[in-house]
Amino acid sequence: MPATLAFPARKLIDNLDAIFFDFDGVLVDSVDIKARAFLSLFEAEPEPVRENILAYFYAFTGRSRQEKLAFVLENFLERSADKQEIGRLADEFRQASFRAVAACADITGAIELLDALPSRVKTFVVSGTPQSELIEIIAARKMPHEFSEVKGTPRLKEHNIADILKQHGLAAERCVMIGDGRVDQQAAAYNHVPLIGVVPEGK
Repeated sequence: MPATLAFPARKLIDNLDAIFFDFDGVLVDSVDIKARAFLSLFEAEPEPVRENILAYFYAFTGRSRQEKLAFVLENFLERSADKQEIGRLADEFRQASFRAVAACADITGAIELLDALPSRVKTFVVSGTPQSELIEIIAARKMPHEFSEVKGTPRLKEHNIADILKQHGLAAERCVMIGDGRVDQQAAAYNHVPLIGVVPEGK
């Protein structure tokens, strides 16, 4: 039996033409998985440094891993952000996280929401994950919903949303962004798109 929308959600959907979904923490329960994988790259560092790295990761989950790695190297480890080292660390991060993210649980209610949306509402995934990897993960998870487009890095999230609005002729006020982080909030505000925040219990 297909999912149905409760009245408040149905009223909201009636006024929407499109929804932008972040991926990690919104559709799949993968934020902590990626945080552990990122922190594993810096096992040899002192604990106070690792705590700062972890806090930074959670604060900027929607930015590309290359951007986060460059920031960590320059600001926490006080080393130059060498492109070769960033590339090596990014590859290690992918290896440490890909299978776990492809197999982790959905966010409660996410698939039910996608199932309940009317076909006229376009759906987009806009994530900080590299675009090719994001497409691979969605395919590996065998997600039953077909998205209108899937967009990831290297382009910034706000620019991907701007591109989609223009290419699909969408009015920002008839769209909504569903995200769980500061970067989602910034990307939505940049495009004048309303935001629905996903906030884990206790945070």
